[in-house]
Amino acid sequence: MVSQLDASLSVGLESTFGTPVTTTRAYEFTQETLTDKITSAQGNGLRPGHITSRATRRVVQQEDPSGAVTIDVPTAGLGLLLNAAFGSVTNELAENGSTTATKTYQQVHTPLWGAAPTLTVQKCVPDLDGNIQPYTYDGMAVSKLTLDAKQGAILTAAIDLSGRAVTQGALNAFDPLHYVDAGVYSFVDGSIVLASSATSPTATALGSGTPVAGITDASIDWETGLDGKGWTFGSGVHRGRRQQRLLAKLSGKMTAELIDPTMPTAYLKQQRLAMLLTFAYSQPIEDGFNPTLQVYMPCVLLDGDLPQVNGAAVRTVSASFTGYETDDGQPPITVVYRTADATL
Repeated sequence: MVSQLDASLSVGLESTFGTPVTTTRAYEFTQETLTDKITSAQGNGLRPGHITSRATRRVVQQEDPSGAVTIDVPTAGLGLLLNAAFGSVTNELAENGSTTATKTYQQVHTPLWGAAPTLTVQKCVPDLDGNIQPYTYDGMAVSKLTLDAKQGAILTAAIDLSGRAVTQGALNAFDPLHYVDAGVYSFVDGSIVLASSATSPTATALGSGTPVAGITDASIDWETGLDGKGWTFGSGVHRGRRQQRLLAKLSGKMTAELIDPTMPTAYLKQQRLAMLLTFAYSQPIEDGFNPTLQVYMPCVLLDGDLPQVNGAAVRTVSASFTGYETDDGQPPITVVYRTADATL
């Protein structure tokens, strides 16, 4: 019997904008806000004997599917969503020094400008009568990716999407729910490097540096800069083209117990810092190679704050930050994903 717990969400990478595809990957999600904003125009011309606007003069002008999906970050299967968020990816066997893995792959995701890759998203909602109500969203591009790590909690990813159209029902019947059995990353798997420089990751090797102590939470926001346009003559109420990625924004925040003056000094002097956030899962894929999620930002500047005294509590400092491109052409953000997945 279908219960309220039998909700599902699956995605597939589109090759042609506006043509939904059969989904190829299902995700265990914790919440979602996917909806369809319908905008109408109303004729209000006066006519004797009528005191309200008439339904025949109401015309739908555009549909704007959008919303966010939040998932616990898995140790396998995330590559499809990362690729949608960034656009460029390499996938090679991982290396640790002179040792090359045999079944551990390293995906390296970097930003790609221009037309955003799009997804078909199928959401299935159980109702109280024991039925499954499917909704198919197509042309869904990632507008924002947020990674959030808090002490005592699972690492989460929130993916904001903006698309073309919603169809009530499953265009491909019920798409197969291809789940990947995987663990999840949590706060205890994490470490942060925040220094004047750090060793950047390569196509096969992880980045490295000396971790800092005292960080109690951290989050990263990658906003892809979608233009939010695309309704043109001939496209009807739906977007007629892929959204374009324009000026992206990289930002975040973290909280640290006040151990030394590193963060206050970096803020006051506006020092350029490299940040390397790494989550390494405890169970290896093979000897010497563990599932890993790593975010490398070669240049961040702290936007504040200074430590404040709050009674007898341990002193902490909260710092928001902004990420930038470097003069030598490094992208503002690189995400490395080590997994047993041979493909996205």
